[in-house]
Amino acid sequence: MKKDSFVLYKSLYEPIKALSTEEKGVFLDAIFKYQLDGTIDNSMNPMVRMAFLFFKNQFDLDAKKYEDTCNKRAEIGRKGGLAKASKSYQKVAKGSKPSKSYHNDNDNDNDNDNEKDNDKEEKNFNIGSDEPKKPKGTGKRKKIKYSEEFEIFWKQWYSIADRPTESKESAFNEFKKLDIEEQRIAYKNIKPYSESLDDKKYMKHCCRYLKSGIFLNKFFSTTSQNIDHAFELKKEQARKDMLEAFENVG
Repeated sequence: MKKDSFVLYKSLYEPIKALSTEEKGVFLDAIFKYQLDGTIDNSMNPMVRMAFLFFKNQFDLDAKKYEDTCNKRAEIGRKGGLAKASKSYQKVAKGSKPSKSYHNDNDNDNDNDNEKDNDKEEKNFNIGSDEPKKPKGTGKRKKIKYSEEFEIFWKQWYSIADRPTESKESAFNEFKKLDIEEQRIAYKNIKPYSESLDDKKYMKHCCRYLKSGIFLNKFFSTTSQNIDHAFELKKEQARKDMLEAFENVG
C-alpha cells in the first residue's frame, strides 16, 4: 500500500543546515521527486547529494517499517479467519471419532523403525568416511556493498590524498560507525585537514582519520566555513594597503 505522506525528522536538519538557500531549494525538489516516483536527481552537487542520501535512507527505513506493519496486520487477519473456520468445523464434527486401523499402526511403526535404522547407518558411514574434509576459508569472499554516502566521501578523499594503497574496506568500517552529522563533517573537512599539513604525505590513512575523530577539530570547521571568503579578505586588505600608500605619498 502506497502512502500519501512522508515524515521529516527534526534530527535530520543538521545535514542541510550548512547548505545555501539555493541548494536547499534543489534539495527540497529532490526529496519530493523521490517520494512521488522514486527518481533521484543526478545533477545535485556532492554536498546536496550527501544530504539527500541521509534523508533517502530514513525514507527507505520508514517505508520498510510501514510495509512490515501492513503485512503483519494482514497475517493476523488471515490467522483470525482460519481460527474461526476451524472452530466452526470442530462444532460440526463434534461427537464423531475417526476409526483407527490396527494394521496401519503397525505399518507406521515399522516404517518409523526402518527410518531410524537408516539414519543410524548413514551417521555411522559418515563417521568412518574416507572423504577429505573441505578446508575452511576456501569459499568465495562475499562482495562488499558500499553505501552511496561513503562512495561520495571516498571519491573526495582519494582525489586529495592520492594514495592507491589505502584500504577502502577499513575506511568503510570506520565510516559506518559515525552518525549522520559526523559523516557530513568528515566529508566537509577533508580539504581543510589536508591544507593544514606541510605535505600530503603526512595525512593519516583514511581509516585512522575517521577513527581518531580529527575531522571534528574546530579549527577545520572554522577553516571550512571561511574558505570561500579568504580570497575576498585578501583583496580587501590589499585595497586598504594601497589607500594607505597613496595617503602617505600625498
